[in-house]
Amino acid sequence: MEHIFFNFFKISNVKRISFRSDINGLRCVAVLSVVFYHADIAVFKGGWLGVDIFFVISGYLISNIIISELNEGNFKFKNFYIRRIKRILPALISTLLLTLPFAYWLLSPKAMYEFLNSMIASVLFFSNYYFMNLEFYIAESTKVMPLLHTWSLSIEEQYYILFPILSVLIIKNFKKYFTLVIICLAAGSIYLNILSQDVSKFYQLQFRIWELFVGVLVMIISSNIKIKHLEKIGFPTVVFSMFYFDDTMINHIEPKLVALLGVALVIFSNNDSTYLSKILNRKIISAIGLSSYSVYLLHQPLFAFFRILNDDNLEIITLEKSNYFLDYQTKFFLISILLILGYLQYIVVEKMLPTSQFLYPVIVSSLAIILVLAILGRTGTGNENRFDSNNDLVQTALTFPVINKFDIIINTETCHKSSLKDEVTSLCSIQNSDKSREVIVLGDSHSRLLLKPLSNKLTQNSITFVTGDSCIYFSDFVNEDCKRSDREDILKFVNSLDNKIIIYIADLQDKLDDSSKDVIENIPYTLNKLAEKNIVIVVKQIPPFPVNVANRILNNPQLTAVKYPSVEWESNEKRLTLEDMYSKVNIKNIFMIDTFNIFCSEIENGFCVGADKTNIYIHDDNHPSDKGSELIIDKILSIIKNIDI
Repeated sequence: MEHIFFNFFKISNVKRISFRSDINGLRCVAVLSVVFYHADIAVFKGGWLGVDIFFVISGYLISNIIISELNEGNFKFKNFYIRRIKRILPALISTLLLTLPFAYWLLSPKAMYEFLNSMIASVLFFSNYYFMNLEFYIAESTKVMPLLHTWSLSIEEQYYILFPILSVLIIKNFKKYFTLVIICLAAGSIYLNILSQDVSKFYQLQFRIWELFVGVLVMIISSNIKIKHLEKIGFPTVVFSMFYFDDTMINHIEPKLVALLGVALVIFSNNDSTYLSKILNRKIISAIGLSSYSVYLLHQPLFAFFRILNDDNLEIITLEKSNYFLDYQTKFFLISILLILGYLQYIVVEKMLPTSQFLYPVIVSSLAIILVLAILGRTGTGNENRFDSNNDLVQTALTFPVINKFDIIINTETCHKSSLKDEVTSLCSIQNSDKSREVIVLGDSHSRLLLKPLSNKLTQNSITFVTGDSCIYFSDFVNEDCKRSDREDILKFVNSLDNKIIIYIADLQDKLDDSSKDVIENIPYTLNKLAEKNIVIVVKQIPPFPVNVANRILNNPQLTAVKYPSVEWESNEKRLTLEDMYSKVNIKNIFMIDTFNIFCSEIENGFCVGADKTNIYIHDDNHPSDKGSELIIDKILSIIKNIDI
């Protein structure tokens, strides 16, 4: 039995494979699924699985190269890595050089700064960890990040660096057990996926390597046994996964297991005489498969830049309009352009350049240019000098208040990640007076923006900040950005407060989809509990915008306003749900500040105003600017003044 088992997994039978049209066809399917998914074509809701398909294919092909050469006794690390450089770098460098002028032209300083960082990360193959650590809560929309997709390339390159070393070490010392080691490592990676709930696992090699190892195992097993017609099960399984699963399961392992099982069966069949193989071998499919790497590299920048360009010049917008919306006619036009550009880059850069005597000078000089420009751009804070210094609205848009700019007041790195632990909150206090009632600010990033104006204007009261990104507090809703403790700690904290002024502000509308019952039940209860011994000031939901207000002004400096009809937010289902929730809060000792009146009535009657010809009130799509925060602070100070009287 043991003998039979090991016969299935013998690596001594591994021989170098030639070009396979079915695998090339799978590349076509994979890249198109990713492209359609990122183009927001609704039916391809599981198109993100195309990246996972690429991982399996890469694992299959790379392991075949390494193990077959080891069997033949002619494997050399130098030769392997040179081949990888020739395969990966030319198209990547070409894409970065093509992307750079458009980024300079179209991106805001903050987006440009993020872009330059991601450019450095992509050429050094650690962009997966760069994006993993990026603070997405305040970063630009992922839809307009030109190099976000390079995270998968970095994972593959990290694998290409490590796998040859691992293979040589195992084969030289434990050749008989090579496959068993790979199985164990793959199982460990799968176990880590099941065990971890951290969304950052999406970007990390240890959580992804099992997918590449699936390709390794398929390669080894298919070298020892042949079973035809498995593609009849495999290909429908792949297609099914792309249409059935959606991005709510993007961090779940089940969709990947289904899709990769299908891919494994297709690759395992290795039958060029089937009807499926004949379809996958058609010229158009073959061409897309051959150019899939370039198509993948170019698709995200093309979509990102066009979304920015397409962001219209209208001052009056619509609340329900999707940010960076593209109609289907535009989407298919862009996809057609993408396929042409991808194929051209494949012919000129991927195919011709590696055989040129100028390859290495081009690579070295291009990398030097990219790194120098990226570093210079970073030190220039995103090349702010590109924008009109005489336009006051543009200059206001250039400052983004969500970034840590308040450390002169308190240490926001420490305090804006507050839990409800006394030892943390005690560090986050400004002691202005021992006589007046202490003010405690509770909430998420919206409360963070109150720190500066509140500290400047509320000079008679001591102020303590208990804030954190996405922290709505008083609710069992928790995410990785919110460092507060559990419900028991919340109640303990609430009961400890006596004769304080509590200011509560948080973005609740986005949490309704995640835990609406929890929010609606717990927040009124806890606010009422607080009001038994304290004064509570609740700043209601700030009107959201469907666009990044500051970026719209930077991209369209001629604009004199960004606004939408106030009736749209007034009648919005989420606003009505929150108003119903607020109705469950007792009036005594609780004061409500309706931001609808501030932003959707007082600035200009009949419109929710993000910016007018003199001021920006909402900086991105929901955070108040310095001016918007001041309008809220004025209402708070008026209430506190009346309380003191």
